[in-house]
Amino acid sequence: MDIPRTVAELCKEMQVDNLIHVSSAAAKEDSKSEWARTKWQGEQAVKEVYPWATIIRPTQLFGHEDKLLNWFANAAVRLPFIPLIDGGQALSQPVSTV
Repeated sequence: MDIPRTVAELCKEMQVDNLIHVSSAAAKEDSKSEWARTKWQGEQAVKEVYPWATIIRPTQLFGHEDKLLNWFANAAVRLPFIPLIDGGQALSQPVSTV
């Protein structure tokens, strides 16, 4: 967890007011997924160095020119309705990073 720790150390050294660390909703210490475990370990490294950091745990993030968001945008133009996951009732909806 060198990168999250290094970022936190630099923010502390530079007296940054608030560090926002983007993790994952899947972050878990004992996850079967190495990826999810390393997300949790990154959070811990940040907290050790910069305990007042804000850690967010989004589900999915999609950026500019992302295929999924573009599909939704194209569908919204071509269809007489906007398609939503589970009719908009899903606990998880795509979030744009733009």
